[in-house]
Amino acid sequence: MAQKDLITIVQHNRGTFRGKPIERRSWGYFMNLGFKAAQGKYILMISDDCLLTPGSVMNGYHHFEAARASGRNVGAVAFYWRNWPEQQEYWVGRTLGRKMLVNHGMYLRSALAEIGWIEEEYYTFYHADGDLCQKMWAQGYEVIDCPTAFLEQIVHTNY
Repeated sequence: MAQKDLITIVQHNRGTFRGKPIERRSWGYFMNLGFKAAQGKYILMISDDCLLTPGSVMNGYHHFEAARASGRNVGAVAFYWRNWPEQQEYWVGRTLGRKMLVNHGMYLRSALAEIGWIEEEYYTFYHADGDLCQKMWAQGYEVIDCPTAFLEQIVHTNY
């Protein structure tokens, strides 16, 4: 494998280790573990049941770079996605105040650090992404979409 900068963190979130119970952790805890371990300028976040369409990651990267080079204070780039095969149209999510959020896409690592990462105590699984992007907006970052980055979320892959 030529690419050496991929990290996979696997943690069984229940049971025992060496005779002691494993402390249950939140989704936010594990996301932050990955975010903090990442060393790149950008962090790609997608669900484990997704397939990226060819070129999407580089399209997102170039879109992020171009927006920042033009002077915009972009903290995240949302990729268009759909639940396949149920949905026909691709979309990006919005949170309170119709502010764009990243369900799947890229974050500027330094922006995540500045806003204090994901709230680990309040979000056991879903919806931390909306809160995370609200924190970005509140700190003066933009969350934008990349019209040439797409992914398919295969909703029944993990059942």
